[in-house]
Amino acid sequence: MKIAFAVLFIVVTFAGGSHAQSVNITARKVTYKRAGDVADHKREFEVIYPVISSRNGSHVRRKILSNIDYWKVFDWSGNDFSLTSEIEDGGWITNLYFDVKYNANNILDIWLMMDGVGAYPDTATRHIVIDLRTGKKLKISDLFKRSKLVLLRNAIRRKMKESEARLEGSEKEVLKFERENGIYNDYHPSPENLQLKDLDGFSISNKGVTFLYDYDYPHVSQALEPSGEFFMSFRQLKPFIRRDGLLARFIR
Repeated sequence: MKIAFAVLFIVVTFAGGSHAQSVNITARKVTYKRAGDVADHKREFEVIYPVISSRNGSHVRRKILSNIDYWKVFDWSGNDFSLTSEIEDGGWITNLYFDVKYNANNILDIWLMMDGVGAYPDTATRHIVIDLRTGKKLKISDLFKRSKLVLLRNAIRRKMKESEARLEGSEKEVLKFERENGIYNDYHPSPENLQLKDLDGFSISNKGVTFLYDYDYPHVSQALEPSGEFFMSFRQLKPFIRRDGLLARFIR
């Protein structure tokens, strides 16, 4: 196995004080070469690993890294998705990389991306939000009142409905087809049927929270896929936010 190393330095930030903590993040790029008889475009693939240091100790750092481990996060089927299988079995991946969306106030919002080529090129994204005090991956119920989750779901449904109502022409027709086609009924719920479990995740900023939904159109119609991003400001979210959670600071 031949491996080429390169180190890239990206956002490096520490905010002072326990109430505004971030982590130090750099990136390490590794190029792997596949063994055996593979097509030219699959002979190598690149992985950009996040390298993290935490002021809260090595145990927190290990937990953060475990929660953003590409080989765990993208192994949704349990079918031995691993570095070894990608190198030895021909593989699908062309790139694994990350994008830090938010890194402050004890919150790390990081997106993990995977590009690959099979019958056609495709990209998968996983949205991870972490409590930097503990390394725990955060769920919606960690940030919003359990007693208000139904009302929060209804608010997101309204956002989704408003977004879809603005579609025109081919985008509107394709959405209608996807909903009416029996193959996709279970994967493209209408706003009236959307549940929190259907969301692909959420993303934090200093202005609010964007709830994310993947319409998961087939490759042939992906260019017409709605954005699936439903933003709500902290002012709008105030009734739902837990006062003992990490978003409480934004509504004081």
